[in-house]
Amino acid sequence: MTTTPQHITQLSVNNVLRISVAQVTPSGEVIIVGGQNGSGKTSLLDSIQMAICGERTIPQKPVKDGEPKGSIEVTLDDLIIRRTFTEAGGTSLTVSSRDGAKLNTPQKILDSLVGKITFDPMEFMRMKPAQQIELLKKLTGLDFTQLDASRASLYQRRTDTNRDLASARADLATKTYVEGLPETEVNAAELSQKYAEGVRLNAAREALWQRHLATDQRALAAGNEVARIETMLKQAKNAHARASAEVMESRKTFNATPFVDVAPISAQVTDISATNQKIRANQDYVRARDAAASLETEVQALTASIDEHDAVKRKSIADAALPVPNLSFDETGVTLNGKPFEQASDAEKIRTSVAMGLALNPTLRVVLIRDGSLLDSKSLAIIQEMAATNNAQIWVERVSDDGKGCQVVMVDGTAYQQAPAQ
Repeated sequence: MTTTPQHITQLSVNNVLRISVAQVTPSGEVIIVGGQNGSGKTSLLDSIQMAICGERTIPQKPVKDGEPKGSIEVTLDDLIIRRTFTEAGGTSLTVSSRDGAKLNTPQKILDSLVGKITFDPMEFMRMKPAQQIELLKKLTGLDFTQLDASRASLYQRRTDTNRDLASARADLATKTYVEGLPETEVNAAELSQKYAEGVRLNAAREALWQRHLATDQRALAAGNEVARIETMLKQAKNAHARASAEVMESRKTFNATPFVDVAPISAQVTDISATNQKIRANQDYVRARDAAASLETEVQALTASIDEHDAVKRKSIADAALPVPNLSFDETGVTLNGKPFEQASDAEKIRTSVAMGLALNPTLRVVLIRDGSLLDSKSLAIIQEMAATNNAQIWVERVSDDGKGCQVVMVDGTAYQQAPAQ
């Protein structure tokens, strides 16, 4: 397989598309193909593409209407390419060296010249941004399929999580929280039992106090009895001693029995329903707050992952070998010198597009430009300059009534070659 830059040195087309016969020996870097509409200009450029690119560019009926067969022969610097077609749909391809030796795997040899992309610079200028981006990806070998799929998944998860977060925040906004309450609800049965036990203990304490008072009265009575009845002193002393012992024991028991303040418990029993309602509200608030915080953390993590994906893509694009300085692209479109490509001047667009066409065909230095009638003299001068600078051969199709300035003039399917314009 040749790696030497290749140009077309001879083109022969017979009975293909609109062409009856065309014998062209191109001269110079830019070959202007002129003629009126329907004369075969486009067919001539299409024939070059059909011969080199093969099946993906050959129409269903390549043979000129009314003819049994057609042929295209393209002679390059090192190779001779010949394709033949029959009206019935048959086709054949041979690729030979300049000395006439046929080469094996002819289409594989041609594919190595042009790669997988055929390119019309003017077509790139008319593409939508999304199409330009895809072409640049192919040119640079960048494939963001997995990265974009991963980012899309993260983006969708973040969208869903943000929706859940908004719902959680809205739910949280409906909740209230009361400070100073226990975390769990108060048990009404346990509190009532505690209250009853306090009442019982207080009643027992009161009974002890009454017993103490009664005993104290007896002690006093006994003392008075001792004073009043001396004869009964011994008996009264014994009674006094017993009563005094009982007084000491009852006071000791009384002092050992604590007083229970049942008023707060009573109030708590009364307010238990309202208190438990507030506690439940607090628990609901905490759950809603924690759910919102968890979702917010997840959103932040997803955003960080998306940013990492975007950074990887930006670095890949920045490191890619694009054919034009300051040419770049992102998901929004192609940029040149930091501005959208569509805002570039016509000269910048043409230079960029032709440079890409040459980059896509590094070995076959042939570029085909259709709709060349849209190019003014300044644009043609730019193309001429780029062709000379880059060792390229550029074929340009233009509508022309008089053939002025054209190297090849098509008239009713026949090519007439003129001396190139000086």
